[in-house]
Amino acid sequence: MAETIQSFAERVKSKYPEYKNVPDEEVAYDFVEKYPEYRSVFDDAVVNGNIFSETFKHGLLGFSEVFGKTYKGAIEKLSLMLADQTMSEEEFMASDKFGRMSYEEYAKDNESRAKMQRKALSHANSVGNFFDNELPNKINIDKDFARSPFGLWTTSVARGLGQMGGYTASYFAGAGV
Repeated sequence: MAETIQSFAERVKSKYPEYKNVPDEEVAYDFVEKYPEYRSVFDDAVVNGNIFSETFKHGLLGFSEVFGKTYKGAIEKLSLMLADQTMSEEEFMASDKFGRMSYEEYAKDNESRAKMQRKALSHANSVGNFFDNELPNKINIDKDFARSPFGLWTTSVARGLGQMGGYTASYFAGAGV
C-alpha cells in the first residue's frame, strides 16, 4: 500500500527530531527532494503534485510563451524605427533633413536615438530570456506530472488554452496601440 504524506512525515519525525515542528507536507517534500529514492513509497497522485496547480502552471507557461514572444517582437520592431545608420554628410545634404537642421545636430540626434534603440533591444532580450528561461524555473513545473496519459492530456490542453489566452491578450494589446 502506498504511503500518505502524513504517515511518511511521522516516520521521518520519529527518526529525525529536527523535523518535529515542521509541517508534514514540507517534511515529505524536503525529504524526497534530498533522497529521491523515497518517491517510490508514494502513489502517483502524491508524487505528481496537485492536478489543479500543475494544470494552472502549464496554462501560465503557454500564456507566457506567446505573450512574451509577442511583447519581445513588438519592442524589437518599434526600436528599429528609432534610429537609422548615420548618413554621411553628402547623404544628409541630399535628404529632407538638410533644411531643418545642421549635420552635427542630425548626427547628435541620431546617436541619441541609437542609444535608446540599444536600450530597447536589450530590454527586449531580457524580456525574452525571462519568459523563455526564468519563468519556467520560477513556477516550478513538476516534469513528472505529464508522464501519465491523463497528465499529458491535461497539461497539453492547459498549455494550449494558455497560448490562446496569450494570443488574445496580444491582439488586444496591439489593437489598443
